[in-house]
Amino acid sequence: MRSRTSIRVVSCHAEGEIGDVIVGGVLPPAGRTMMEKMIAMERDHDHI
Repeated sequence: MRSRTSIRVVSCHAEGEIGDVIVGGVLPPAGRTMMEKMIAMERDHDHI
C-alpha cells in the first residue's frame, strides 16, 4: 500500500560518524531547547 505522506531525509557523514537528518515531512517536535525536543521525539515519535 502506498502512503500519501513522505519524510525527507538527508544522510550525512562527519568525522567517521554516519547519521540521517530529517529535513521535512514531520511537524517540529515540542520543546524550547534541543534537549526538550530530543526527549519529545524519543517519547512521541520513536517509530520514525
